[in-house]
Amino acid sequence: MWADKSLCVVTGTSSRFVPIPALFDSATTVWREDAPPIDAYAQVDALEQRLLDTPADLFLLSLGPTATVLAARLSRHGRRAIDIGHLTSSYRTVFLGDARPEHQP
Repeated sequence: MWADKSLCVVTGTSSRFVPIPALFDSATTVWREDAPPIDAYAQVDALEQRLLDTPADLFLLSLGPTATVLAARLSRHGRRAIDIGHLTSSYRTVFLGDARPEHQP
């Protein structure tokens, strides 16, 4: 889905998101945009504007309920965005034996 694309991962500051090579090596670039780790929705307007100025091919959003809203808003501007939730934590649970995302600190 993101092979040969530039990815912008939007997640809370100090989140558990890790760009796992097995998942993201096919992308041309992967960079992270930090958002507030708590009550990110309070900043959703500013975050949306900041992301619209970002030259990403695809946004991967891991930001709780705000990610769903942000994906819809970005798509209204013709930008591709996916709410990936706990994708990397779930990958680590299945393939590396880590604890389930809801059992991690």
